[in-house]
Amino acid sequence: MINDIFTLGALAGVIANIPVNLFDFFLYHFGINKIYIWHISTSVFVEKKDIKTGIGLFIGFINDYSVAGVKGVITAFLLHFTGSEFYLLKGITVGLFFWLIIFGCLLRLKIAHLDPVEPITNLSHLTWHILFGALTSWLIVYLGDM
Repeated sequence: MINDIFTLGALAGVIANIPVNLFDFFLYHFGINKIYIWHISTSVFVEKKDIKTGIGLFIGFINDYSVAGVKGVITAFLLHFTGSEFYLLKGITVGLFFWLIIFGCLLRLKIAHLDPVEPITNLSHLTWHILFGALTSWLIVYLGDM
């Protein structure tokens, strides 16, 4: 059991991000997704020509997992203050909130060099955020003292 809320949330977010990244890479590799999540994460920091380079992907990895940790911390505090009843719904809600903020607002402000507008790419990222939220909240309840 992990008793520290911050650590629990960060760890749960990072762990939940692993299968989400694997599924996203699978869809990108087979041409279903047009943009991989690390490419979007990278494009906030580097020029478009550097997105798919080794250093670019490393930056995308760090950014993506940092954001996942923060989302996990927010989910952990939400569950801490509101209770673990309906934890999956609460986690999914956090995931949907971040999808709306990141894909619906921030990327449309052109802070990144990539902005996925293809319906299937956006639908898959919506699905990943739902999965991420559910997995994160489950891990928090499973690994924590809730």
